[in-house]
Amino acid sequence: MEIQTLHENVLAQLRARVVHDSDFTALEWLKQHVRPIRTVIDVGANGGQTIASVRAVLGEDVEIHSFEANPSLWPGLDHLAGLSGGVVHVHHSGLGSWGGELALLVPM
Repeated sequence: MEIQTLHENVLAQLRARVVHDSDFTALEWLKQHVRPIRTVIDVGANGGQTIASVRAVLGEDVEIHSFEANPSLWPGLDHLAGLSGGVVHVHHSGLGSWGGELALLVPM
C-alpha cells in the first residue's frame, strides 16, 4: 500500500472512530476490567493505525507515545499528532534492547 493511501485510510479511521484490526477489540475488555489507562506505548507506529484504534476505544484523553523508525512514515504520524490536541507524541526512532544506530532497509 502506498504511504499516502495508508495515511488517508488512517485519517478516515480516526474520523469514524473505528478500530483497524479485530485484535484491538481487546482494548474494550481492558477499558472495562483494568484501572483507567492513561498512557499507551505504540512500538512500530507504521501509519498510525494504533493511534486511531486506541483513541476510538479508550478515548481522546489517553496519552500515546508512538515510536517509528521509518522516516517515510513520520509526516503522516506528525499530522495525526497535530490533530490530537497534544496527547499523541511521535518519536522518530525505533526501540531496542541496546542503544545504537542501524540502517533501516525498507523494501519497495
